[in-house]
Amino acid sequence: MAPRKVGRKRKALQVAKGGEAKDLCSSVGALAAGSIDFKEVAMLPALDPTVATGRATEFKQQLQHLANQVCSNEDFGLLTHTLGPGMVEVVVDVFKKCVDTHIANINNNKKKSVVCCC
Repeated sequence: MAPRKVGRKRKALQVAKGGEAKDLCSSVGALAAGSIDFKEVAMLPALDPTVATGRATEFKQQLQHLANQVCSNEDFGLLTHTLGPGMVEVVVDVFKKCVDTHIANINNNKKKSVVCCC
């Protein structure tokens, strides 16, 4: 059995290196940032604002830690034609923005619920 020739699609993916991969990831990130209405982000209800804020912050840290582990694996970059690590970074940034918006909403609600009796 003779090996098959590589098609054009595969060849095109193999040349998406360095600057091209970064540019593509940057474009996808900009598209996500412009398309997502972060003001409408809602996570679990915050029955206890302090606990909810702590858990959201912990989630963000764990997410970054996992992303760092995935992206530090050299095989992952090669397997995804160098596009994978940049895309992981884009997705993590979107999640972090969602978490930050959630925390800000919790803090804003906490301020509204404080009543001064003076």
